[in-house]
Amino acid sequence: MDIFDYGRQVYRLLHSIPEGSGQEYKTSQTISKLVEAIGGYTLVHNGKEGLVYSNCHPQTYIFDLAFRAEMDAIILPNNDAFHGCGHDLHMTSLIQLMAFLKIFPSSRKILFVFQSSEEAGNGAKNMVNTLNHKGVRVNKIIGLHNAPDILVEDLAIKKNETLSNNFTNRLTIQFYEEERYDYHMPKNPLSNWSEIYSKITTLYNHLSGVLFRIGEFRSNGQTGIQADELSFSLSIRSNELPLKSLYELFDELVVEIQDLNYVKHLFVENINYHWRIYNSPKIYEIIKNNRLFNTLEIPDSFTSDDFCYYEGIAQEIFYLFLGSFENAVVSKTHTKIFRPNLDFLNNSLKLYKFLLEEM
Repeated sequence: MDIFDYGRQVYRLLHSIPEGSGQEYKTSQTISKLVEAIGGYTLVHNGKEGLVYSNCHPQTYIFDLAFRAEMDAIILPNNDAFHGCGHDLHMTSLIQLMAFLKIFPSSRKILFVFQSSEEAGNGAKNMVNTLNHKGVRVNKIIGLHNAPDILVEDLAIKKNETLSNNFTNRLTIQFYEEERYDYHMPKNPLSNWSEIYSKITTLYNHLSGVLFRIGEFRSNGQTGIQADELSFSLSIRSNELPLKSLYELFDELVVEIQDLNYVKHLFVENINYHWRIYNSPKIYEIIKNNRLFNTLEIPDSFTSDDFCYYEGIAQEIFYLFLGSFENAVVSKTHTKIFRPNLDFLNNSLKLYKFLLEEM
């Protein structure tokens, strides 16, 4: 079978079984079966953190090169899982590379990482902790992501710091019981959430270079029954402020909410935190000189990724984007209409081959 036809078949299979962060059970089983069918790869790790393979039987876990793909899908507002970010593309690209290397082996010692929970749950942190425990070390690791806002002939890279710092927490707020039923109070209990929201906007609206997102809003209220518990996630991102400043901004909000006289308890659960990825200048120069793609610079944005944690096992890390633009209507990540250009699969193999030859 043609390697690109094989890639499209794998993509359709993985696209059909989307699973949220930490729930990638079918995905993991499918990858295991696919890699077993290819043959010739050594299983380094299989667990809740994901799957890791190598193209050799290493006496020591020291590798020349590693590639990372994410396994999780996004969860839409209706609670359906959907591959709306392209992680199914990333897994397919890596499996396609493994199939190619079975036919045309490389002398390089390579690690193939299929990682759980990139969207939520600090998946890279958990994977790196696991690999550290096994004594895994890598000279260079690459994180390839699709970019639906650039053409399939385009490659986007950046030297040194790229993407944003990110600090995301889930807040659960419990109100005093009497606040729900004392209708003679000067302030209507229905205004509780609006006052909390007002504190968020008052605290953050004057700041530039910072993005705040509220999501996963839930309450335990029902028809005719006022909620006494609200929960929501709050993401704070910046490519200007250090991560420590984002912590401080969040702590300031926590104090503001706790000081409200109708708040009984405030619980905070960290969902994820990422710092800016430090792309290797050496790898940047190698990729910049490629003649396969139109090479662009990654612009400043509020995108973040947990790939930063791989600094813990690798001497050099590099995160880059390859175009997957389909058309202006359906090329929006994290939406239910996301549709990538599958020529990404052809080009990702070309890029992986280039990296193997040049690094």
